Amino acid sequence: MHVYHYAPFEPGAFKRLMGRYATREQQLDRLLRAERFVDLYGVVNR
Repeated sequence: MHVYHYAPFEPGAFKRLMGRYATREQQLDRLLRAERFVDLYGVVNR
């Protein structure tokens, strides 16, 4: 699974939400460490 997004701030937004609501820490940590977030802006502008 990959999480496609169009702005580099979106993984950071997930981190802020996780910290604010103290939920899904392990799941988000696994996604970030596995580099599952794909910045479409970077892919399109190559």
